[in-house]
Amino acid sequence: MRPYFNGANADTANSNASWVTVKDFAIRGLYTEAHLPAVLESKFGVKIAMNRSSIVSVKKLSNGIAYIMNASGISVQEKIPVVYIEGESPYSFSVPSSATVFYRNE
Repeated sequence: MRPYFNGANADTANSNASWVTVKDFAIRGLYTEAHLPAVLESKFGVKIAMNRSSIVSVKKLSNGIAYIMNASGISVQEKIPVVYIEGESPYSFSVPSSATVFYRNE
């Protein structure tokens, strides 16, 4: 995720990229290894493919279970959603006096 995050310095960029990488691994509910579904959905709506063969170890925590995996089940397309910005019926523009904006009325 590092190429998608630029900051004032390398530490800020790395921190932002690290946060975006790990935040989607937070899952609501408790799933034991025996009852682990093939696909989980994170708190933020990202689908995580769970391959049981890639689980290296299981750590029991005070608030849940952490699965240490050797491969991530999240695709880049899931982490970076497509956003469409459309201006179908503009009613005003913020235009500097030195520019001209042409737009279609119909």
